[in-house]
Amino acid sequence: MATPTDKSSGASTPTTTDLKVPVPHTLFQSGKPVSDGIRGIELQGWKIERQVKPISDSATIESYEKRFGFPIPEMIFGDNYLSISYPASGFQMQWNPWDALAFVSKDVAADQWLKVAYAEEWTNYSSDSLHHAKAPVKKYDWTYSTTYSGTLKNSPYGEFEPTEDHINYDKLKIPEPILFFDETVLYEDELADNGVSITSVKVRFLMRVDGVAFRLFDTRVYHEFGKNYLMRECLARECAYKDIVKLLPKGKGRDSSPDISNLGDPAWVASAIASQPPAPETSKNASPFVQDKAEKLWVF
Repeated sequence: MATPTDKSSGASTPTTTDLKVPVPHTLFQSGKPVSDGIRGIELQGWKIERQVKPISDSATIESYEKRFGFPIPEMIFGDNYLSISYPASGFQMQWNPWDALAFVSKDVAADQWLKVAYAEEWTNYSSDSLHHAKAPVKKYDWTYSTTYSGTLKNSPYGEFEPTEDHINYDKLKIPEPILFFDETVLYEDELADNGVSITSVKVRFLMRVDGVAFRLFDTRVYHEFGKNYLMRECLARECAYKDIVKLLPKGKGRDSSPDISNLGDPAWVASAIASQPPAPETSKNASPFVQDKAEKLWVF
């Protein structure tokens, strides 16, 4: 088997003579170490590329805070992105943190606010002991919940359109060699030690407010070779914290208590949330942060 070495990175580039990798493709990267820079894959006319850089500097953050009108998350990786493109037709789609933040609500209605677990206790305390002080009211969504599903940088055949078709998950269950994998964090915030909000690409938004709620916005983009379009499915769910805690697996050995370490695992939490049906729109527990949609976009 021949696996020539990319001299710029020291990484092996699989070729058609590598029997373990049946799909002809080219891996590329720039920057050392691998965790800082651009890397990606080219195959079947497609190019998938990601860039990872350090946290944005204060000047950049201040500029975007003025633009958005609310504080930027604690950890914002402004130069990070993931893109997919089909150069022959000019198609390009990208996921980046600034466009993701543009979907954060700047004016949240009072009845749609998520309150931290100790909010009622604090309210009673403040009314009894601090009745002369008034805390400033935050109108923006302090959990940084976003329904961002990608930016079309160039789309010669229009926009995504609703479709009755769905991603073929049966094909995705077939064991295949992983040619390329990466997860790029766009932004993260610990919500003043009340939980966590993460937006990352594989495209996934996940938010947890301890003792209150979980939110998930999951976007999946799928292409089947031989077809001339992309499929995009978006799933949004909001679940009560207690409902997800009930799904925690028990500890091993003598410790039969729930394994709470899973609450810090985005993959486990996403699977648990996705397994929960959305509350009916007529229910008092229904959330505005709920949707399911499938879309199709012609690429070439």
